[in-house]
Amino acid sequence: YGSRTHNERLQTTAGPNDQLGPKEAGYIAERDTFYLSVGNVSVDARCSLILMDYPRRKRLKILGHMHVQDAANAAPESLEQVQAEDYRAQVERVVVIDVAAFDWNCPQHITRRYTEEEFAALAAA
Repeated sequence: YGSRTHNERLQTTAGPNDQLGPKEAGYIAERDTFYLSVGNVSVDARCSLILMDYPRRKRLKILGHMHVQDAANAAPESLEQVQAEDYRAQVERVVVIDVAAFDWNCPQHITRRYTEEEFAALAAA
């Protein structure tokens, strides 16, 4: 349906999409949820990580290879990177994704959704 031509054009105009940059890092840092299927990682390390911004109708899809480490076997610096200071739960596993590619998907079919706080701010305005 024309996606191959569109994607080839994006590759030449947008540059390589196999390394996350500051734009992607900032977007990821703002997210509070993501979608990831981990059921097949023991057989196939390929994965897709999908991060949504429903109010702004944006979606970042990251394709890569996922490695899961038990916390008891993980490097201390890996544990430090994933442990949130204000979260009391103990880290059980560390998941590392080696990024192969990423894609900013078309917003056409993303329905706007809001948290209670976002909706209250919109209603107040």
